[in-house]
Amino acid sequence: MRTFLFFILSIASCLASTVNLSLKAEAQKVAPNEEFTVLASFEIPQGAYIYGKSSGETGLPTKLEWVLPQGFEKISEDWQKPEEKIEEGLKALIYKGNMQVLAKFKAGKDFSKPQEIALKASWLKCSSMCMPESKTAKILIEPDSSSSNALAFTMLGAFLGGIILNLMPCVFPVIGLKILSFAKDAQKTRKTALINAAFYSVGIIISFCALAGILTWLKSLGNSLGWGFQLQEPLFVVFLILLFFAMGLAFAGVFELGASLSSLGNLTSQKDGKGAAFFSGVLAVLVASPCTAPFMGSALGVALASNASMSATFSIFMSIGLGMAFPYVLLSAVPRLARRIPKPGAWMETFKQFLAFPLFATAIWLVWVFLKERNADALMQMLFSALILAFALWIFGKYSPPVNSRKKRMFAFASLAILGAVSVALAVKSATFKLPETLAAQNHSIESQIEELRKSGKIVYADFTASWCITCIANKKAVLHTKKIEDFFKENNVALLTFDWTNKNAQIGEFLKKFGRSGVPFNIVYPADLKKEPVILPEILTPNAVIDAIDKAKN
Repeated sequence: MRTFLFFILSIASCLASTVNLSLKAEAQKVAPNEEFTVLASFEIPQGAYIYGKSSGETGLPTKLEWVLPQGFEKISEDWQKPEEKIEEGLKALIYKGNMQVLAKFKAGKDFSKPQEIALKASWLKCSSMCMPESKTAKILIEPDSSSSNALAFTMLGAFLGGIILNLMPCVFPVIGLKILSFAKDAQKTRKTALINAAFYSVGIIISFCALAGILTWLKSLGNSLGWGFQLQEPLFVVFLILLFFAMGLAFAGVFELGASLSSLGNLTSQKDGKGAAFFSGVLAVLVASPCTAPFMGSALGVALASNASMSATFSIFMSIGLGMAFPYVLLSAVPRLARRIPKPGAWMETFKQFLAFPLFATAIWLVWVFLKERNADALMQMLFSALILAFALWIFGKYSPPVNSRKKRMFAFASLAILGAVSVALAVKSATFKLPETLAAQNHSIESQIEELRKSGKIVYADFTASWCITCIANKKAVLHTKKIEDFFKENNVALLTFDWTNKNAQIGEFLKKFGRSGVPFNIVYPADLKKEPVILPEILTPNAVIDAIDKAKN
């Protein structure tokens, strides 16, 4: 009877003194994609113990199962070191008193509402006898609202950058097209002008969203990409060369696109439609993609960061598109502003012919970019491709008008199709031309070059640039390569390092990411003192900005 009562009391004692399990998050609020830790605490009753993750040579191990919200992931799990206990000649790994497990997690990219994390744990608690136990503990993780505010400010910067993008030199040819478009719209109703502006805006926004989608997809495959990445592809550069060359020929009067094809660029038709306005928006994004306007640099860095959510990336790119379209929507919506555009007249034909020259200039600049990416042999093939295309368009312009016989018009279309195919084939061949090994791009250790110069006592000015970045070229011509700045660099012992991103270079991409940037231009000044932080300059340089940055690095 006494033995039975002792057995009952032992069971009651075990049931009354169970192990308590609790969770505590070290951070009160967590931002999307942010890493955070949760501490799991096991309060073990006095005189009892539980086994560790590995129980040793006897007993049963303690098991943990984390239940996470969708998109969350566990990174690591660190257990407190157990103590050893010999049980009937066998070594056991146990915990007494309090035992803790520190788990590290990563929040989901789309974490916007409070989410629950649960821990299901099971163990064998032993004292005078052993009993299996299990418990579930839960904790609520709060999203950091400041992250949404940061995204809002980033989107505002992207919107302002999109507006300023219209003033960048790479977009000038498209601005000319829109001036012609607004002049033609002056003959129409305000409703028609608004519809055309809306379709132009949609073309811009969809193009930016398409870029965001392509970048997000390529980034998921492990590629290091940045703004203007498409111009690192010679095939895309060749496509733009032929496009702007053909448009320039059309503007110069070599050929007329005709009623069915006149929507190309919203150029020559007297019936500018929705499709024309939409294509103008697409064209604007194509030529604007190499440019980084003020406010855009940090915004693009956030959008293309490795931890950026898909929704944040698309929101930022869409904000750039809305900003770029905003001035044209405003002009269409406010009659007083639209009336400042010159009325339609003979000047439009002259202005259209004048626009051929900036289009040819854009094509020449892209030829130079192509040469930087390939070599002279590939360039020769590409130029012959452009020559064949020009010949095809001349035949088309001469024999396709309705005044010619049906036979001549058929000849014009056939010539355009055949010669156009030859031109495209030659263009593709030039873009895929295999470079000799001696011309292959070499990787450079950016950090080691900078550190070596700093150790020698020099201030280092690092210029990250690309041939397809017009803003970069303007910075060099107007500031960096002027006598004033070159003399200033010599006087102040400044070493100028140039890192060219014309061709793909993963090391440059990774370096830019460290500073929250994803495109060029990027200019940064390193003090000679290794303990001092570098100074980042704005996208558009001025002599005073460069001098101030050097002075700051000296002090």
